[in-house]
Amino acid sequence: MDVSTLAHDYGQRLPAWQDLARRMQTLLVEQLADLKPTVLGRIKRLESGVEKMSRRSSQSLDDVVDWVGLRVMVPAPHHLLIAYERLRTIFDVEESYAATSFTDERIHLHLSIGKTRSALTEWQHLRHLHAEVQLVTIRAASELERQHIELYRRGHILRNNTPESFVADLRRCIADFENLLNHNDVHEKQHIHPFIANNPFLLHPNPDEFFSEVAIGLGTEFRMDFLLRLPDSSYLLVEIENPRHRLFTTSGDFSAPVNHAVRQVEDWQDWIETNLLVVEKKYPGMVAPFGQVVIGRSHDLDEQQLRRLRRRNINTRGRLVVSTYDDLITQARTYVARLATRMNVL
Repeated sequence: MDVSTLAHDYGQRLPAWQDLARRMQTLLVEQLADLKPTVLGRIKRLESGVEKMSRRSSQSLDDVVDWVGLRVMVPAPHHLLIAYERLRTIFDVEESYAATSFTDERIHLHLSIGKTRSALTEWQHLRHLHAEVQLVTIRAASELERQHIELYRRGHILRNNTPESFVADLRRCIADFENLLNHNDVHEKQHIHPFIANNPFLLHPNPDEFFSEVAIGLGTEFRMDFLLRLPDSSYLLVEIENPRHRLFTTSGDFSAPVNHAVRQVEDWQDWIETNLLVVEKKYPGMVAPFGQVVIGRSHDLDEQQLRRLRRRNINTRGRLVVSTYDDLITQARTYVARLATRMNVL
């Protein structure tokens, strides 16, 4: 199995898989709107696909039919059958790959895009693809998430930990992070960067990949603090600044440290989009990456400044967000609280 060839093929096919995942998400939300579904999509990572191929002694990416996967979560078990019947009016279920199962409040099926029963003419360029769809109740989805939490990106193996100790560990980590930020002599490179590198959930609850101090092509003297590959296969560039930096001047304009950090991320975004062929050799599918600058503290901002920061982030439509360290803390606490609920931990 030539891994380099597979990596090249994976990069070539990734845009079509991403296109299919986006179209499927939109279609499922529209077709099942009355069921109030939550629809999540993902693209299988190359490493996972290669591992699956090796188990089957396969040499071709075509032998893996679940590169594109979607999970549709609905409130009640009887909604599963409704969703299933509607999907059958649109797609053919590929029984040759996986039988449809009705167990544990889950329905697992593979759909053949090329055998659609409806006239999705704008999907014709995707007719050779398949998609894996998992219909689950919200309760079953919570159980699946609980079962699949084995490794956390702090580097700890959770198999031998209780849910209570796991949640306590995360809460302790957030408290330690907040204490670190409150130190008068805290430095973003010496103190904050290594702390986040060891605890990536502070930036995102579950990135598919996490890279620290990344130099893609602007020279090794200029490195992006963090690069995250997210579950939807998009990328996020993160630049961290000092938590003691002010976000605004006395006249109400964004401060020099904010503007400088934003320009740095914009320069990375521009370079990446201009040199996609170079970038995609190492980071497949990196097209128009999102950006984030983390700087300052929310408690230093008055209500007018908070509104202006929110308006700035709304205007960029998420392409380049400016966040405070308190935003990270709030996000992390929300994630841990949700996780604790799903794991039945107080």
